[in-house]
Amino acid sequence: MKNRYVLQFALMASLSAFGLSACNRTDSVEAARERDAAADRNAMSTDDKAFARYAAEVHNSEIALAQQAKEKSSNKCVLSYADAVIASNSDALKSLSKNVGFQSKEELWDTKSHLAFLGTMSGTHFDQLFVNVMIADNEKAIARFREEMNATQNEDLKNYLQDALPGLDKGLHDGQDLQLKIGRFTTNYPEESVSGASRPLERHAVRRPTRRSRQSRCCPCPRRR
Repeated sequence: MKNRYVLQFALMASLSAFGLSACNRTDSVEAARERDAAADRNAMSTDDKAFARYAAEVHNSEIALAQQAKEKSSNKCVLSYADAVIASNSDALKSLSKNVGFQSKEELWDTKSHLAFLGTMSGTHFDQLFVNVMIADNEKAIARFREEMNATQNEDLKNYLQDALPGLDKGLHDGQDLQLKIGRFTTNYPEESVSGASRPLERHAVRRPTRRSRQSRCCPCPRRR
């Protein structure tokens, strides 16, 4: 009789242990599924990876343009602005590397042509065109960054965007304030005289038509009979 009670107790203990083990396995499976789901949600899509590359190119390009300004400009306000641009974009590159794990030294495709043409200029004209370029590029970048902020599901990329966007916004506003001080770059050459080297920067300049072009547009000469 005593042995029967012992056997029953042992059987109950075994069943309890089996039940606990099954529960633990179920909990482990559920936890693993939750981790996998979270990893899937935070995985970078093809579009996210393409944007990360673009973001690095934006920051590298702005740094390169600002470094050129530090070498060529003698305007204290322009030099101070260039320092701020370099610091802000360097911090953004660090954030991109920390949050997303992406690093690149590539620049935007048109940066070399911008640097080449700016390199032919000096004085006030250089300062004005440099600021024009920075404003235009910042406006384009901010629009793209905000679009990505709304589109991405990747939390790491969102953290980077939250770090980078305030710096781009400040760079844009500082550039606009600086432009009011030094003036906007303008050109006096007619459309047909624009050289190939300057074409990449045409969109950053205000074109002033020559007297002849104004006359031909507003007061066309009558044809001879």
